[in-house]
Amino acid sequence: MKMIRPIQLFILLLALDLTSCNILGQIDQYPGPGSYDKIRYYTFEPGTLLLSLERNETDVFKPISKPIDDNIFPSGSFQWRQIDYLRVTEALYFSATANTLEDWKIYEMSFDRNCGDDPTGFDSAKITYFKENGSSSYIAQAMYIYPLAKEVDWGKGNTRFPRPLFGWKSIDIKRLKVTAEGALQVAEMNGGKDARLAVGNKCRISLLLPSNISNGDWDVFYNTDGTRTIFQVIINPYSGKYRILPPDA
Repeated sequence: MKMIRPIQLFILLLALDLTSCNILGQIDQYPGPGSYDKIRYYTFEPGTLLLSLERNETDVFKPISKPIDDNIFPSGSFQWRQIDYLRVTEALYFSATANTLEDWKIYEMSFDRNCGDDPTGFDSAKITYFKENGSSSYIAQAMYIYPLAKEVDWGKGNTRFPRPLFGWKSIDIKRLKVTAEGALQVAEMNGGKDARLAVGNKCRISLLLPSNISNGDWDVFYNTDGTRTIFQVIINPYSGKYRILPPDA
């Protein structure tokens, strides 16, 4: 009887993992926009929030009954960094539950801003967290932070995501060599600036760092009308290596 080599064993286990996903049918495998049946809305003062959090002030998030329709401030008003958005999620969670996010892991992070001269910081962010729910499933929550609208939305629910054979990966913030603002600068210095100037800064910059899709790299892309990508770069957050993808035709 032939012995199974390590690579053959890996392929076999991966096939079993994918098969189990098919058997589960319509069960949600990963968090998405429809994963949260409970959404809470809060308002805050973005001009003073970060200083208030540094002072450990409480009662900085005020519950509201529905989302705010429009931005109150123009793009670039606050230029928050990755660490600022993470601090906001931690503070909101503690304010709402009296618990910390210590037991939660980061599933993915995304950041957005309008194009402009010397872009730094971001206008909005979404950060998704997850943790184990027993040995066979996960639960997740997501926070959408909009400083320009003075709003943060907190989505959670009862969805249980089945644990795949190898489990979910997480983003290790302490190991990140390239932060969101670092990824933006890599993009700017390697073609992003030229791309946005070519369209008169009439574009939007989006960054996504997933943990369970592709290789878990930063995906930085510049879009004009929301559909056409004029520049895109993939950056390894742990090594800093990058590769530029061709723009949309």
